[in-house]
Amino acid sequence: MGDHDLAAHLNEFYLQRRFADVMLFEDVLPVLAELRRNHHVGLLSNGNSYPKRLGLEDCFQATVLSQDHGVEKPDRRIFDIASDLLPGEPRIMVGDSLANDVAGAQAAEWTGFWLNREGAPTPKAAPDLTIRSLHELLPMAKAL
Repeated sequence: MGDHDLAAHLNEFYLQRRFADVMLFEDVLPVLAELRRNHHVGLLSNGNSYPKRLGLEDCFQATVLSQDHGVEKPDRRIFDIASDLLPGEPRIMVGDSLANDVAGAQAAEWTGFWLNREGAPTPKAAPDLTIRSLHELLPMAKAL
């Protein structure tokens, strides 16, 4: 096996095993299911895994992954790609990275919600809203 073949084999092996034992937070599946009832829900990620590997293949109307588009959050272009795939307003990004998710969303004229599960102090970045659990989205979503 040549170096290129070995590298490809090891990469595939890593990706298969990396997400083999992932445990989702308890709020993920029920909140996604509830949101999908009346809202368009998408996945916008810099991660290198596909929803199917995590059992999430039916949770999103659109999936935008940086490895498929050659651009990563916080670059506005990836938010524009997601906007083209999901109709409607408002455009809200919920994520755990202030720099990539919140600031990237805000620069793209979206609303940026910071999912701060650990209760970390808010640094200089100013999210539009800070939540500790995805369950906190449901009352707001009903108002939209």
